Amino acid sequence: CCARRVGRLADTDVRWATVAASVDDRTPFERGEPPDESAPRRSAEELAPLAGGGVAPLPKSRYESISVYLANCGGCMKRYNDLDAPVDGRSLERLLEGGVDDDLARHVAHLFVRDPLVIMK
Repeated sequence: CCARRVGRLADTDVRWATVAASVDDRTPFERGEPPDESAPRRSAEELAPLAGGGVAPLPKSRYESISVYLANCGGCMKRYNDLDAPVDGRSLERLLEGGVDDDLARHVAHLFVRDPLVIMK
């Protein structure tokens, strides 16, 4: 029948948006929202280690749909990679200097716009 969420009918039968929102780890700045005034403020020093300083806009949650495709099909890379996919500038520069082609370098540099969830020592 119908998709329900919290006792109400949902306007979608796919619950992926709910799952993605529940694990969205972007800062308010990264989401493009004004900071929550009731939340404790982070200093510039606390934000500095975050990818993009914690303020670079990230259009999608970590668990949203894919942003960048890799393919070997003639002109399809430009056709299918039409989303605004932010890249980590330092990573992109280093990859290009190392001889990695532009499409692959942008794909990998896009992976580094976010902080890692787990860090092993």
